Amino acid sequence: MTCKVLIVGDESTHDQSLAENLWCWGIEPVWLPQGQSAVSWVGHNQPDLVLLDRDLPDRDGNDICKELKLCRQTSLIPVILVTADASSENRVRGLEVGADLYLTRPFTGAQLQHAIRQVLAGRAELERRGTVSVVCFRLPSDMKYLKS
Repeated sequence: MTCKVLIVGDESTHDQSLAENLWCWGIEPVWLPQGQSAVSWVGHNQPDLVLLDRDLPDRDGNDICKELKLCRQTSLIPVILVTADASSENRVRGLEVGADLYLTRPFTGAQLQHAIRQVLAGRAELERRGTVSVVCFRLPSDMKYLKS
């Protein structure tokens, strides 16, 4: 069985490189340049993983991730948010909306391969156990965040 990974991003050269790497690893890449069609495509095609650019021109990647995770049909599909922004605020925001991993550019092919393996292995373990638990915490709106 071939693993299918959806790449959602508007940087065609970068995404072409991602697709070539995936293909070499025996993974079937599918590329969508627009975020708007990503949610319906994922719902209909059920890829094994989504590599989602956080900064899309037509739609925010965080919003797409959140929508995927809130939809019963797509909530268990792993999402790796890919971005050049390494700020801790944005990393936390990405994880809060449901990303399984937050990968910051630039990264090597080996780092990407490791990230994909890590996320898919974690998902496979949850499926093997037959349970997937989601825990949500709501922080008070007046809570102060500590910055390091």
